[in-house]
Amino acid sequence: MSFSDPEHSFAEEVLISGEKIRSEVAGEDVSRHKALTLNSSGEVVQTDDAADFYGVCAYDRVSGQEVAVIQDDCEVKVIGGEAGITEGDALEPDASGDFVQVAAGDEVNQVAVARTSGGDGDVIEAYITDVTGVTSA
Repeated sequence: MSFSDPEHSFAEEVLISGEKIRSEVAGEDVSRHKALTLNSSGEVVQTDDAADFYGVCAYDRVSGQEVAVIQDDCEVKVIGGEAGITEGDALEPDASGDFVQVAAGDEVNQVAVARTSGGDGDVIEAYITDVTGVTSA
C-alpha cells in the first residue's frame, strides 16, 4: 500500500462551526477564506459583490476541482480587508474577496458579522448571516 500527500492541509481550518456546506466546481482558481459566487455556468468564482455572495471557500482549489463552500449559519475564519474591524461589525466582501465593514446606510449588503477584531490581512472569525445572491443549479 502506498500513500500520497493529503488533498488538503488542515493547518488552519476555515470552518469553526456549522453544517451548511455545499460542494461545487471551481470555475477559476479559488482561495480559502475568500468570498465566492456562482458564474453563469454554475461554477464558483471569487466575488466582490455582496449581492451575489454564495459562501466562503474552505480550501485552496484550482479551476475544475470540487470546492467546499461554507454558507449560512456557519462560523468561519475570513480575511479582513481593512483596518479597524471590531467584534460585532456588519461585514461584506471587498474587491479582493476579503471582508470589510458595511458602510453606514448600506446594511442591505451585510453577509456576515465579525466575531473577533482585526485589520487588513488578518484572519478574523465571522458568522455568515446571509447568502444573498445566486442559487446553485
